[in-house]
Amino acid sequence: GNLLHEQGRLKDALVHLETALSLRADIPEVHGNLAIVLAGLGRGEEALARLEDAVRLRPTDPDLHYKLGNL
Repeated sequence: GNLLHEQGRLKDALVHLETALSLRADIPEVHGNLAIVLAGLGRGEEALARLEDAVRLRPTDPDLHYKLGNL
């Protein structure tokens, strides 16, 4: 998903990251990466929800807080 995001293929990245989330919802980075793609697609409320989930999973991660603050 991340490579597709870097290539600007946000819809393709979304599919892969949603699959990753369905397989491993316990990994905060998956939520965070999905949030960035959702935001890029103009789906801000969904992006916010994913980042909030990521922060709940790893509340001490400064990168996740940074992403949340810059959404």
